[in-house]
Amino acid sequence: LLLGAIGAGAAGVSYPIYSVLFSEVVTVFYKANLRQVVWKWCLLFVALGALNFAAVLTKTYCLSRAGERLTARLRRLLFRALVRQDIGFFDAPGNESGALCA
Repeated sequence: LLLGAIGAGAAGVSYPIYSVLFSEVVTVFYKANLRQVVWKWCLLFVALGALNFAAVLTKTYCLSRAGERLTARLRRLLFRALVRQDIGFFDAPGNESGALCA
């Protein structure tokens, strides 16, 4: 869960960084010796994209895994609670097996 939160933070920070890089690229167009400077900014954009990909992948995997574990735990607890009920519990209105399982 902590790793997922770190990944989410890193993925969120990449968008403001993208805007700063983009503003720097716009200023590059007004300089001489354009070819060498553009390569530097292109590589920075590729690096930012790779870091953003890794951050989003980490966030998605870790938070999905945490959600799956939570859902499995809640289902186990619900099943244990239902199995421990007296048989008369299921005869009460609203406590039919179909309503409890849905």
